[in-house]
Amino acid sequence: LLSTILLGKAWCGVCPVGVFTGLANRFTLGRSFPKALRNGVLSFLFFVVVLWMMRPVLGISESPSATAWFFVAWTVVAVVLGTVYSSRSFCQYVCPLTGPLSILARIAPLELRAKTSEGVNPACLKCPGKECINGNDKVGACPVGEYPAMMEGNQRCIFCLKCLKSCPTKTVIQIRLRWPFRELFRAW
Repeated sequence: LLSTILLGKAWCGVCPVGVFTGLANRFTLGRSFPKALRNGVLSFLFFVVVLWMMRPVLGISESPSATAWFFVAWTVVAVVLGTVYSSRSFCQYVCPLTGPLSILARIAPLELRAKTSEGVNPACLKCPGKECINGNDKVGACPVGEYPAMMEGNQRCIFCLKCLKSCPTKTVIQIRLRWPFRELFRAW
């Protein structure tokens, strides 16, 4: 609970369904998720349907076997979407927890950035491999395709810290304190 309040979508970095989606993304067809569905509507729809309608009606939370079968089915959906679409599309646009966690990410008092107040960090502009987003031989690529030098908000970052570990300078990308709720008000 504390990590969700401080970091927003940090849970997504250790989510077991996300692990399967990430594995499926290694064999993806590479299609982009439909732009019309990238606005979070699916995530909030599934949040309402799954957590507020299906759970009480089907008794998912009262039966361990029903809960297990629900997660198996949900994981199958995630794997299928992971093999079709790139960049953890299931996690970003379909998962019922993504919508609420994205809002919490906008109010979190911590941010991961490489930007300076003047714009893109000069070290990022000179970096030939953009290892923070592409990864390197020791650290994998950013699972959600975020480029810290251009990030405007926390709503997609899952605080996996791969960008921080793979940055060749080790000083450009930082976890910084910020005013809580600032990003949420800027979105409206």
